Amino acid sequence: MKYCTQCRELKNPSEFHKHKMGKDGLRPTCKACRKAEPYNPKTQLNRYLKSTYNITLHQYDEMLLKQNNTCAICETDNPGTFGRFCVDHNHETNEVRGLLCNQCNVGLGALQDNPTILLKAAQYLNNKGYYGER
Repeated sequence: MKYCTQCRELKNPSEFHKHKMGKDGLRPTCKACRKAEPYNPKTQLNRYLKSTYNITLHQYDEMLLKQNNTCAICETDNPGTFGRFCVDHNHETNEVRGLLCNQCNVGLGALQDNPTILLKAAQYLNNKGYYGER
């Protein structure tokens, strides 16, 4: 038997769709509940933000507004890959720091979120030259 997280009932596993990322290979909600609730991207995004970063879509939108709808680092208005700015967070405390474009988010990750390495990288570029704005 498997518990449906939506209707909160124990049901036969055959009443759940397969999902290779699920612990048991099944979706957390039963087929009936999934069919009853039409797909809504905003609802899905809100669920993702809440479960991953403990913020709501409303809080995300407020943060973005405070950042003038731009990346907190480079100030581009182009979020990049997924069409939304990435939620930057401390990986140890899970505290949300801001919203970044995909490039800045990947850059911080590549530099291990380490300010010492980031400062050394900036110093290196200042000494050796770079192609960005001066």
